[in-house]
Parts: sequence; C-alpha cells; structure tokens
Amino acid sequence: MGGVPQLAVDEHGCDSAVVDRWGGPKTFSLTDPPQWTTTTLPIAQLIRANTGASVPRPPGDEWPDPSVAFGVVWHTNYTEFPDCASARQVTRNNPPPTDYPPPTAPTPPDPGSCSYSGGGGNYLSNESAYRNTLLRDRMGLHIPAGHIHTPDMQHFEGSFNVSDPTFDAWRRAIVAQAGNLIHVVADNAG
Repeated sequence: MGGVPQLAVDEHGCDSAVVDRWGGPKTFSLTDPPQWTTTTLPIAQLIRANTGASVPRPPGDEWPDPSVAFGVVWHTNYTEFPDCASARQVTRNNPPPTDYPPPTAPTPPDPGSCSYSGGGGNYLSNESAYRNTLLRDRMGLHIPAGHIHTPDMQHFEGSFNVSDPTFDAWRRAIVAQAGNLIHVVADNAG
C-alpha cells in the first residue's frame, strides 16, 4: 500500500455497530471508531490469584517461576502510529513490566494516534478483543471485558503430529489455568 498503513479511520466497512433492537446508543460514529479501548478485567486479582499454582507444569515449560504452570503478566506494551497519515510507528511500554503494579504508570497512547498492535501482537484475536471492548463501550455496559493470551500450542515430542502426550499436557495445563482465570473474573465481577 505504498508504505502507508491501512487504518480504520473513516472506515465505512467497520461493522462494530450496536443494532437498534439491542438498544445501541446513537451518539457514536459508525465510520470512525475510536482507535483505543481498555480492559475492564480485574488485572490485580488475576495476577494475585496465582492461577497457575495448582496446574501441573507441562514438559518443556520455561516460565521462570517453577511453582506455577504459567504466570500472568499485564502486557501494557503496544505499537501506535502517532500520526495516522504516516507509516512511522512507535512502540511504548516495551518490555512490559513484570511487577504489578508497575513501578511507573504505563505510557498511554498519544492523543489522535492510530493503533497498530497491542501487547499480544496484531493477531485476529486482538481484533476480536478490540471489537468486544468497543461493543461493551458502545452498549454502555459495565462488565468485565478484555483479552487473555495463552501460551502457544506448538509443543510436541517429535515431528509435527496431530497430538501426542506433550501436546496433550500443554492443552490440559492451558485449559486448567484458563478455567482458574475465568473463575477469578467471575468472582470479581460486580
């Protein structure tokens, strides 16, 4: 695209509208959605709950704390286009802090900037999370909404197989800890 980023600015194909029958507010622009939303997940509680402590570590897990299957990190890093008409990108809060709360507050996006990627990258799951939190905001809801990335599922004993004991151990660990995280969110919703 000639070095210019493809941005959702004045994008008439954006389909994150709230339909009338669901009581959607009439005060937002369907063609120019906000570039940034935020999580309403209980971050402090998710980290403090130590949700990986009861989960057996899968083979090859390299999380630095051996007492948990996987740790929980608040990824505050992101990449933005400070000028939405320019391809120049700036990454903020990188690397993300490992302490919570962090010793210094995360740097927020520049006013008027455009988003390129969040803490987990610019994958489809991040787009889904963005639309989820945008829909929450457009509906005027006060509910937990956000995004949790899980470890990747590329751990096998040998060459690529559909499954094997190592892959199954990773799957079981990820599902168990995800269930623990969901309980923390549910216990702190209010």
